[in-house]
Amino acid sequence: MSFKVIRWSIVILLLSLAGSWSGVSKRLQIATAQREQANPAVLQQGNLPPNSWRGLTPLRSSRADVERLLGKAKTSRDVTYVYETSDETVDVLYAAGPCKLSAVERWNVAADTVIRIDVRPRGKILIQALHLDKVRYPRLPEAHPENWARYTNNEDGVMVETIMYGEDEEVYTVTYWPRFADKGLRCS
Repeated sequence: MSFKVIRWSIVILLLSLAGSWSGVSKRLQIATAQREQANPAVLQQGNLPPNSWRGLTPLRSSRADVERLLGKAKTSRDVTYVYETSDETVDVLYAAGPCKLSAVERWNVAADTVIRIDVRPRGKILIQALHLDKVRYPRLPEAHPENWARYTNNEDGVMVETIMYGEDEEVYTVTYWPRFADKGLRCS
């Protein structure tokens, strides 16, 4: 077992002992930031919504906020920018402007506002370690590929995608997008 796998496993185990998924995102962010000795401002999470990752919140945070935290993007595809940390790869979709098409979405927010954050851990994290609330995050198997599944909570604006490898269901991506309460900002 690699050091990264052990490190993530320990973090997830400790976090899982403290509660359900609604707080895991925040506690995981704080634990990661403390381990990496990040800027103390990142640790001041306050009362951010559950769709926040390291203080970045869809429809609230800007490209400047992302770059302060993650630095310049390593690459980009249209309005999606790819950032890398030692523990994860992070794709951020930005708004093209108020009600302008950004990939497949239109939101009434300024250009360069975060619309979606996709976080892919570099280490192995088993879904069981997250202790997701099965009612709030139902498991939805994908038709293709058959070994993929999703745990989605539209109210919170969070989705966890997993891949089955034999008996192990590993977290592939955690996606943070606008919450149901943000629907008033969606353009028709």
